[in-house]
Amino acid sequence: MKIVLSCVLNTSSLPVINQDFDYEHAGKQVKVADNKNFITSEEAGKIESQEHYRAILAMYKEQKNAVVAKHDEEIEMNHIQAKLELLDELIELSALKYEKE
Repeated sequence: MKIVLSCVLNTSSLPVINQDFDYEHAGKQVKVADNKNFITSEEAGKIESQEHYRAILAMYKEQKNAVVAKHDEEIEMNHIQAKLELLDELIELSALKYEKE
């Protein structure tokens, strides 16, 4: 039987308690060996917030990239459409020129 004195549930894999014993943290067994790997609950909250905002930033970057790609495709399509319209006009002018001759 393991006794957990205190812990913070977050997405971080770092231990939050400073005792030398095994405990279950975020679904994983972790051996706490020394004080070098400990973080406070304030630091754990900061890490969790950073991870949350990084995930939001990654989502916005993906959305922005999708919008930019769609915009680039629309610009290319407009260029091709303008070239086709110009070609149609040239064909009509060429046909009129041959009719006059």
